[in-house]
Amino acid sequence: MSENASETVLKRKAEAGRNHFGGGAVTPEKALGQALAKAAQDMMKLPLRMATGREGRMSLAEVIECLPDRALLALLEGPEEGLGLMVLAPEVLASLIEMQTTGKISAGTVTARRPTRTDAAMSAPFVDRVLGELEVLLAADAAIIWAGGFRYASYLEDARPLGLLMEDTGYRVFRLTLDFGEDTARQGAFLLALPS
Repeated sequence: MSENASETVLKRKAEAGRNHFGGGAVTPEKALGQALAKAAQDMMKLPLRMATGREGRMSLAEVIECLPDRALLALLEGPEEGLGLMVLAPEVLASLIEMQTTGKISAGTVTARRPTRTDAAMSAPFVDRVLGELEVLLAADAAIIWAGGFRYASYLEDARPLGLLMEDTGYRVFRLTLDFGEDTARQGAFLLALPS
């Protein structure tokens, strides 16, 4: 790719990020909420919005300690062999799977179960789309340095191997509560941890 073509692509991404937020300040937390909403709407016609969100810094041990039970643990691969983690709580995973299989979110509470290889395969395109949208929205922000270049690598059946697989370093962690459906039919927890 020529230097001019690279500049054009970066310029387009930066414009997309600015236009999406009406020219206002783009925070990584807002960008992540918007990326999740856009991916869910575009891929599954699933209304999703960020109800609450917190950004913080944590050690690997702290990240592992705050993981919800029976969540899908998606290991992310990034630049320079960096590893990150996207965590979909049972309610989030159930919403994604139900929309892909039945086209709607079922009523009632979600029965927490251990995520399967099939769940991971069905969720991987969504994970990648969210990360791609996040890159576009943060293209003009300094956060692109730590947020860019991550994609789905694999999933883990439980959190035990995380201490061995991921680097024992500091992580930028986003913990969100997501609302699903037009009338908030379901709510679930989402976590994104990227090395910083």
